[in-house]
Formats: sequence, C-alpha cells, structure tokens
Amino acid sequence: MLMVHFPTGRILTDADLYFPDDRRTLTADEPGGHAAFTQNLLSNITYRRLQVDAMMPIHGRFVTGLRQGCV
Repeated sequence: MLMVHFPTGRILTDADLYFPDDRRTLTADEPGGHAAFTQNLLSNITYRRLQVDAMMPIHGRFVTGLRQGCV
C-alpha cells in the first residue's frame, strides 16, 4: 500500500485503494461492506490518527467532504 497524507490540507492520496461508488470494492460475503484493501486503508488512517477530509487518488476522482472514519 502506498498512501501520502498532506496534514495541512487534510488530504490523503493513495494508489488504487479507494474508489468511491465502485462495485469492485464490495465483497460477496459483505455486500454492504468494503473489500479487504479498503478496510486496510481505513485501519491505517485510524491507527496513525490521520485527519482526512478529502481523498486525492492517483487514479480516480478527487473526493471531498469526508470525515474521519467515513472513508
């Protein structure tokens, strides 16, 4: 996993870990949940106590309006 946090802007950038509204992040055994790589990203954000208000993925669209724990 590669992620970079910009604390001043509260922006997190990642390489192919978070895709909003993308069916590929769902798993068959957790139809309402996210795939393991997305759970791992959230665990790392929580563990490091990062404050994230926006996601800026390497591939994908810029997402704003996030709150801690809602990634």
